[in-house]
Amino acid sequence: MQQKYPSASIQSVRCCATDIVVGISGGSIASAINLAEHYPLRDLSAALKPFGLSPIKPRQSVRAKDILHDDRLGGWIGPWLMSPVNAATVCRTYGLLQGKWGDRFSYREYMTYGSWWKAKAMSIALKLAGVMLAIPPVRWILRKYARASGKGPSQEEMENGRLVMKILAETDDEPPRTGSITVSADADPAYLLTGRSHASEY
Repeated sequence: MQQKYPSASIQSVRCCATDIVVGISGGSIASAINLAEHYPLRDLSAALKPFGLSPIKPRQSVRAKDILHDDRLGGWIGPWLMSPVNAATVCRTYGLLQGKWGDRFSYREYMTYGSWWKAKAMSIALKLAGVMLAIPPVRWILRKYARASGKGPSQEEMENGRLVMKILAETDDEPPRTGSITVSADADPAYLLTGRSHASEY
């Protein structure tokens, strides 16, 4: 965006997975369990808030909504599993770059759900999952029955994975100017195609 509009500041960036099929590894489950065991839920929640890991915060940023309707991104969109972690990483980058993207910058990741009810249900489920991990018997059950560390999706599962993700950025002008890209992968993006994707403007 800043290459396209050099003098503009970025007000918001929305990244939305409109189609995704991805596996999960035992290592990812083990990492979540270990975090819940070694850090208080309050500290984890604070770290995953917008700019919770950033050394600085935008002076006028408005917190992005958890659920909203955006026809450009497929209609009703809401949180997905990787939203908090990825957003915290991007917002930390903003701080390490000394806020070069602007004083009103915000970043949020979403998934397309098709209806408000589905988006709301997922939002509640993700919050409950975080709370449940703080309960020792739940972690014991996950260790016993979930995919073990070192195990991951099969070759067939990875080859049948896919991803279509749209990224939409808006400047803080009135009216805002926009820029967007679509990132796609024709196999499991988390394992088989890590680091390899195809991006095209739309």
